[in-house]
Amino acid sequence: MLPTALSPFDQFITARLLIDSERAALERLHWLNDIATTAEHTALLGDCLDRLQRFSLTRQHTALRAMITDLLRLPYPRGGTPAR
Repeated sequence: MLPTALSPFDQFITARLLIDSERAALERLHWLNDIATTAEHTALLGDCLDRLQRFSLTRQHTALRAMITDLLRLPYPRGGTPAR
């Protein structure tokens, strides 16, 4: 769970786990306890994992490799050569 005041964390965590008060935190904890081992719990975990996927090492590696490849395709200033 995260407090809503920590925006923009709603991009990284499902809205069902955002809280705005102590009361909301307690209600959410009771709800989480109630749904434990149910299909709703499984769906909540899946949603959380989907949101965390953007931070996976594989995804980050792929994105960085693409950026480096693009940078290497840029022309060098004034006919220079790459530093080695």
